[in-house]
This record gives sequence, structure tokens and C-alpha cells, in this order.
Amino acid sequence: MFTHELHLIRSHILQYKSLLSDFQESVVFVRDTPNPAMDASYLDQEHLVLCRERLAKECDALLSEIERLQMARNMLDSRLTNVMNLVSKNVGYRYELY
Repeated sequence: MFTHELHLIRSHILQYKSLLSDFQESVVFVRDTPNPAMDASYLDQEHLVLCRERLAKECDALLSEIERLQMARNMLDSRLTNVMNLVSKNVGYRYELY
């Protein structure tokens, strides 16, 4: 029962890893792909420069936060692996007693 819960947590952590990776790819795409709206000739050039700078700044902030979340996820995955190894050793120890 307990090992089932641990494996369920592991599957959630792997799903979270996939979601973070997809989100990171989306942010990089938005940051690096030219946007036709940012090249509109009828808009003030100063305003467009400000918008481009703000977009780059926000994308960089998001990428930094994604990196922080990935590091936290790696730490949780490592802790979960340690717990699973501990449970595995304890279960094996109990079987040796009988």
C-alpha cells in the first residue's frame, strides 16, 4: 500500500517535469519568435521598444522561475528515491526475519 503511494507520487513528479519542460519551450518560443504586432508601423517606435524590452524581461523572469522549480523538483525526486530505497530495504529486512 505504502509503495503504491510512493510510485503514485513519482508519477506525479514525472508529469510535473514534463509540464515544466513544455512551459519552458513555450516561453522560449514567445521570446525568440518575431511577433508581427511588435513591428506595426502605425505604432510609436518608442512604445514598441518598451514592449520588446518588457517582453524579454518577463520571459527571462519566467525562465528563471521555471529553472528554480526544476531544481526543487529534482530535489523532491531525489528525496523520494531515498524514501523508496529505505522502504525497499525495510521490506526486504522484514522478509528475512520470517
